[in-house]
Amino acid sequence: MIMLQKNKLTFDDFIFQKIVNFQGEQDWVEMLYRPVNKENFSAETFFKKMSSNDQLLFDIAALKIVAKKQKASPEVLVSVNISPETLSNNLFWNKAYELVSCGDLNPSKLCVEVLESGSLRDLTSYQIKAISSLRAQGMKLALDDFGNGVAHWELLKHDLVDIVKIPNNKVNNETALTSSPQKFLTSLVTFADSLGLTTVLEGIETHDDLEEGVQFGCHNFQGFLFSGSSERQSVDSF
Repeated sequence: MIMLQKNKLTFDDFIFQKIVNFQGEQDWVEMLYRPVNKENFSAETFFKKMSSNDQLLFDIAALKIVAKKQKASPEVLVSVNISPETLSNNLFWNKAYELVSCGDLNPSKLCVEVLESGSLRDLTSYQIKAISSLRAQGMKLALDDFGNGVAHWELLKHDLVDIVKIPNNKVNNETALTSSPQKFLTSLVTFADSLGLTTVLEGIETHDDLEEGVQFGCHNFQGFLFSGSSERQSVDSF
């Protein structure tokens, strides 16, 4: 992978966006790739151009950045995004086990978010065991953009999911939620509650968004309202 060969991933390539409860509190952040000195950077375009192997290398490198964040802020739960292809790759879980075994990675402060950007291959018994073992040590598994892409039902079927993250789809990104999106959001929250899953409503930009999310029964919230534009932090500033 050209990016990793020439420019090794560093802590400063990521921002950390807060995830809070309805009281606006919580030690939980999502780690997002936003490299410095790259104007008009589009994460969506960047990752779409990646091969599965490049994505795997990137996700493993990002996992090492999570370990650094944990050392700097051991009380903070850190979410990291991985692709569906990475989730079903033994090399990723082998590296995760290695980092946990040597004490560099604390699974109880790790949340692995699976992107709904592509289909998920059938999980092997090894992969199911690996995920279950790390979850037994406190790791959380989340489905990102739930209801907005390819739902990874196999993870739900095997009871491997702890969290669903639901996008706050607005009309023209300006007006409040209309009745149809409201019904859809309510249905997703009800479904998550029926399975005992924690919910995170993303895209919270205003206090009205937050109040609506609370009314819908969402547990946690993420967005510009809490993080603003100053999300990039040094390794020891959180």
